[in-house]
Amino acid sequence: MRRIPLDHLQEGMKLGRTIYTEDGSILMREGTELNKDVGKKLRKYGYESIYVTDALSSESFDDMISSKLRVMSVKEVKNVFQSFDTYQRRINSISSTNLNVNKKIAYEASGKMSKLATDIVSDLMNKKHNEINMVDIKNSKGYLYQHSVNVAVLSIVFGMKLGLTQKKLQALAVGSLLHDIGFNFIDYDQIKGHAEDDIEIFDLVKDHPEKGYEYLKDNVDISAHVKQIVLQHHEWCNGEGYPYGLKSNEIAELSKIVAICDVYDNLTSDHLYRAAYEPQEAQEHMMVESVKRLDADLVKQFIKITIPYPVGTVVSLTNGELGVVEDVNLDYPLRPKVKVVKQVVGRVELYTRDLMEEHHLLINKVEYEIPEEYLN
Repeated sequence: MRRIPLDHLQEGMKLGRTIYTEDGSILMREGTELNKDVGKKLRKYGYESIYVTDALSSESFDDMISSKLRVMSVKEVKNVFQSFDTYQRRINSISSTNLNVNKKIAYEASGKMSKLATDIVSDLMNKKHNEINMVDIKNSKGYLYQHSVNVAVLSIVFGMKLGLTQKKLQALAVGSLLHDIGFNFIDYDQIKGHAEDDIEIFDLVKDHPEKGYEYLKDNVDISAHVKQIVLQHHEWCNGEGYPYGLKSNEIAELSKIVAICDVYDNLTSDHLYRAAYEPQEAQEHMMVESVKRLDADLVKQFIKITIPYPVGTVVSLTNGELGVVEDVNLDYPLRPKVKVVKQVVGRVELYTRDLMEEHHLLINKVEYEIPEEYLN
C-alpha cells in the first residue's frame, strides 16, 4: 500500500484504505477499483491524495491508531470546536445566566477532550511498534479537525519515545487536540486556503494561540501544561515566533513537542496552495527548521521515529531500477530492503536488494506512476 496524488491514478489500482466524508460517513471503502472518474469524485470531497494497492504494492498495514478511533476522534473534535459557536453567540452578554452557560460549555468540552485523549494514549500504548510509518490522509473540508487529531497522535508517539510520564502524555494529548482551538475566534474560512507566511493573512493567523489561551485560561479542569501548549505552539526557539517572541529556554518542553508535530503534519498534508511533501522531504525541511525555529535536539529524536520510505513505497534507485520498499531497518531507515521489479525477456522478475549491503546504491526518488508492463 502506498500514498499517491490523485493525478497519478492508474487502471488496476484499488483503494488501500477506507476514506470518509467530513462528517465521518464512509465515502469509499477499501478495495474499491480506481480510475480517473473516481479521482474526480474524490477531489470534489476535498481529497488530493489517497492510499492505493496494486500489483507492486499490495500489502496493507495498520494506522497508528485504529480507524474507528480516528474517525470518532475527528467527529468529537469537530463537535467540541463547533460547540464554541454557542459560546461566541453568548460572549457579548453579561447576564449571569449566560455566563454560567458559557462555563458549562467550556467544562463539558474539556471533559470530552480529556476522555478522548485517554482513549488515544491507551490505544497507542497497546501497539507493539510506535514509529511513524505513514502519512495521514486528509480532506480540505475537515482539515482543521483531522489535523488536530493527527498532531495528537504524533505528539503522543513522540512523547512515548522520549519517556514522558503518563500524566505528561495525557496533558500532551489534550493540549495537541486543542492546540488550534483559537481558530474558532478568527475567520478560519478566510485563511485555510493560504500558506501561513502569506503576508495578507498572517495578522489573522498569529492571533489564534492567544485567543485559544484566553478561552481556556479560567477553566480549572484544564491543566497549566495544556494551556501552555495552546499559547506557545508557535513560539520559535530563535525568538521570532508568536505571540510573545519567546526564546528556547522560555518555551515549555511539551509546547516544543507539539510545535514539531504540528510542522511535520502540516508538511505531509495536502493543501489548496501546495501538495503534501513525502516523509523524506518533510524530514529535510524539519532539519532546516531545527537550525532556527524548532528545538534541534528534539527534532533529531523525532526524525529517528519517522520512516522516510514506509513499506509499500515505490522508489527508483540510482542504477535506474524500480522497486518497492518491503522492509525497513529502524536503526538505518534510509537503507531499506527494496523488492526490485525487472523486465527480462518478456517477463517480470522480482528480487530483493538490501541497501544495507549494497552500499553503492541509493534511493533516487519516490515514484507514483508505474510502467503498465509491471502491473500486469
